[in-house]
Formats: sequence, C-alpha cells, structure tokens
Amino acid sequence: MLNNLLKNSLFSLLSNVIQLIVSLGSGMLIARNLGPTGKGEVFLITQTFNLVQVIFSFGFGPAIIYYLKKKEIAKSQINSFIICYCLFIAIVFIICLCFFNVQINHLLGSDVSMKILVFIALIAHLNIFASFIGYKHMSDDDGVQYWSVITLISNTFYILFIAVALLFYHIGVLGVVYGLVGGALMKILLLFAKPHVKSEGVNLITMAELRKLSTYGLQIFLSNLFLTTVFRIDTFLLNHMVNIAQLGVYSVSVNVAELLLLIPTALGVALFPHLSGLKRTEQQNAMCMIGRVSFIIGLVGIIGLLVIGYPFILVVFGRRFIPAFVPFLFLLPGLMAMTLNYSYSNYLSSIGKPLMGAYIFLVGLFINVVLNICLIPILGISGAAISSSITYTIITLGFVFYIRKIDKLKLSDFVFPKKSDLNYVKNKLILFKK
Repeated sequence: MLNNLLKNSLFSLLSNVIQLIVSLGSGMLIARNLGPTGKGEVFLITQTFNLVQVIFSFGFGPAIIYYLKKKEIAKSQINSFIICYCLFIAIVFIICLCFFNVQINHLLGSDVSMKILVFIALIAHLNIFASFIGYKHMSDDDGVQYWSVITLISNTFYILFIAVALLFYHIGVLGVVYGLVGGALMKILLLFAKPHVKSEGVNLITMAELRKLSTYGLQIFLSNLFLTTVFRIDTFLLNHMVNIAQLGVYSVSVNVAELLLLIPTALGVALFPHLSGLKRTEQQNAMCMIGRVSFIIGLVGIIGLLVIGYPFILVVFGRRFIPAFVPFLFLLPGLMAMTLNYSYSNYLSSIGKPLMGAYIFLVGLFINVVLNICLIPILGISGAAISSSITYTIITLGFVFYIRKIDKLKLSDFVFPKKSDLNYVKNKLILFKK
C-alpha cells in the first residue's frame, strides 16, 4: 500500500518538478520582459482565477474521489454531474460579468479590463472542468500518474506559448493570458484521450447521491476556500495598499519561497486518493510517516533555499527584483511549518473530518487579515511576508493539537522524525538512483 503511495508521489513529484521549471521559466520571461508592474498584473490575474476556481469548484473534486473509492457512486453518474454543474457555473459567470463587473473590479482593487475579466472566468471554468475529470481519473490505480503526465504536457505547452507571445509578438500581459487558456484546453483534450473514457457512459445522478457529494463537498470547499484565502489574501490587500510594481516584487518572494512546498505538494496529491481507500489504522500510519518525512524534507529545503535564495533571484528575475529577497526570508519559517499540513489536512479529509481543517484555516485567515492590515502600512511587502509566516505557523500548531486530541498521539509519532525515518528516506533515494 505504502509503496503504491510512494510510486504515485514520485510521478506527482516529477510533474511538480516540471511545473517548477515552467513556473520559473514563465516567471523569468514575464519579469524580464514586463518588469515589476507586468509581473504584478499577471500575479493578480493568476491569484484571482485560482480563487474563483476554489469558490466554484465547491469541493466537489475530492468528493468525487471519496465516493468513487468507496464505490457508492458510478463514474457514469459523475459524468452527468460534471456536465450539468459546469453548464450551471458557465451561466453564473456570464451573469456576473454582465451585471457585476464594476463590483468585481472594486474587490480586486484594480481597473481590470472587461476582456481580462472574461479570460479570468474562461480560465477558471476550463480548469474546474479539467480538475473534475482529473479527480475522476485519480480514483483509478494509475490515475495520479496519468494526471501527472497530463499536467507535465499542458505546462510545457503553456511556457512555449508565452515564450512565443512575449519574445516574438510582444503581446504583453494578454499573451500570458492566452497561454493560460491554451494550457487548460490542452489538459482537457489529453484527459479525454485516456482509454475507456468513452465506455463510461452518462447516467443521471440521483438526488440522494447529489446530497452526498454536496454534503462532503461543502466541508472540503470551506477548508479549500479558507486555505487558499490564507495563502492569497496578502495579494489582494497589497494590491489595495501598495502599488502594482511592489506586488510584482512580492510575487517573486512568494514564487521562490514556495519552492519549499514542491515535494510536500506532490505527496499531498497522491495522499488523499490513497488514504480514502484505507482502514482507519492504515490511514493513521500513513499520515504519521508522511508527516515525519515532510519535516525532514522541509528542514533540508529551508537550508538549501537560504543558501541559493539571493543569487537565484538575481540570476532568474534580474536586479529589479532584488528587493524580493528580504520578504522571501520572512516567508521561509512559516512555509517550513506548512510543509506538514499536506499530510494532516488530507488525513482529516480522508477520515470524514474535513470541516475541522476548515475551522483551523478560518482562524488562520482572521489572524492573517489582522496582521496584514497592521503590518503592511508600516513594513510594506515585508509586513505581508511576516504576517503570512506567523499565520502559517499558527495553522500548523492547530492541526497538531487537534490530531493529538482525537488520536492520542505523541509529537514524535507524527511530527518529529525518528532515526528510522532518516534511514527510510536514505534507502528510497538510493533505490531511486539505481
């Protein structure tokens, strides 16, 4: 069982490495061709459609895996649900764009053109559709691996597209947006190319099954919404309180610091489908192992980033983004703490308690908003980084205390690594080299 998790994690990690290369490559292209202001505009656009995706996905993706793994809903019924729901949110997006575009701009704190707003809605809609199909595939044994390959290909297509748009046609921010649309379309095409997809058929989902998806999805939705908002609220507050160029500099701090989450994110992608099919004791054992290994990975990662951070920013993004180094340093302690949460939050979701994760992230969101409002006027983008780091640490402590309470575990069981964990990681690395 654990070996299958590690195999899926390896594929997910490979996908994340490619995604990292794509992210850094696209970030370098954007930063060097569009400068801090253009980088800030792109960052605001990407954070906006990511938040829209989380809101309108409504937690249905993990709910799809959860009930497919338990064999309580058929794939043919999931297909009918995906079609109907995506048509519904398309109508909602059209209504919002036609009647509430002024209010949306006010919330963003920017004068975003109607054309860009339409593309934000389109990208969000395509990604929601792709993610639902992807979650359905991830209920299969090879689903995580297939999703990883698809992500790899679509990300490669994206960076090639924006390279052409920025270097040869000089389209600017709109060229990046076109690339995001193209990457999402490529992902959808590849998802439908998977064998046996056509044989699944389409059968109407019953109201009872829809209630199941909605009840579980609501808990996941709240957890994902508060998590995403915790991670991204600083973007929108900074956009209101500083200029767009400063936001562009801060985006580089975030991009580089979040390299620390590369491996934990890969483990998280593979972990939830894996945990959902296990018994409670097996779920607990897997969570403990991944939590302790994540601590090791985070500690090694933070040391590495401290060494390479400054020259990395200078070489990849250029001299105009050197001010990103100080906020980057402030972000690292909090992100070190967050590396553990991919195992903890997925564990709570897999045992039917995703709402507890939502409560913890909600407390974190409140703390983050208060700290940002207090510190940004005084310290600027460094204040946002300090606020985020403190918040991430508090969130991790919340997960640790709750899991200790419900499972009666010691910190050495699921937080601090043991000597056996070091040997385990060492052996896996040796096998990987072979």
